[in-house]
Amino acid sequence: MAERVAKYDNAKFVLITLVVIGHFIESFIFGFAPGERFAAGAFTFIYSFHMPLFILISGMFLREMNARSSFPIYRVMTLVILGFAM
Repeated sequence: MAERVAKYDNAKFVLITLVVIGHFIESFIFGFAPGERFAAGAFTFIYSFHMPLFILISGMFLREMNARSSFPIYRVMTLVILGFAM
């Protein structure tokens, strides 16, 4: 069984934490302070990248990477450009 890579686990933890913060901000904006600009900006910022990045990190483990295989930077850049375009 392959070893876990701590940096990917830590990145997933940060992204999941951002999801929780985003949901808290969402309830704050719609429940208590609908005119709060900072919270709306933070909400938009978090939701603009956290799910695409989480999917990208999770998708990296669909096939096994070994010492001979190179990091597919072209696939990553294609997904990033597609994400920004959408």
